[in-house]
Amino acid sequence: MENKRPVRCNENENVALYLWTKRQEMADRGEISGSFHLWMKTSGKKAKAPRRYVPQKNSTAYALLIILYRGIVKCATFMKKQELRDDTEASELSLKSIRLVSHSVSSTI
Repeated sequence: MENKRPVRCNENENVALYLWTKRQEMADRGEISGSFHLWMKTSGKKAKAPRRYVPQKNSTAYALLIILYRGIVKCATFMKKQELRDDTEASELSLKSIRLVSHSVSSTI
C-alpha cells in the first residue's frame, strides 16, 4: 500500500485507495492531466471583484451622501449632526424621514 493517502474517516480508506489508484492509472494512460488533484481542491466559484458602495436612490443613505457632497462643494469643513439631519429633511431626497429616535434609558434601583 505505497499509495496510501490520509483519509479523514477510517471506514473510507479502501475507497480512497481504489480512487487514487484509478486516478493514477488514468493519468498514466493520458486520459486525465497530472494536475487533476489541484482541480479537485479548488472550488468552482470565481472571486468577485470588489465593487463600490452605491446607495439605492431615494434612500436615507443616498440623501445623506448628497448632502455631504453639497457641503464639500460649499467648502464646509464640518457639519453638526442636527444640521446634517435638517438639511437632509429639507432636501426631500429621501422617501423616508430622518427622525431622531429617542432611546429612553430606564434605571432600576
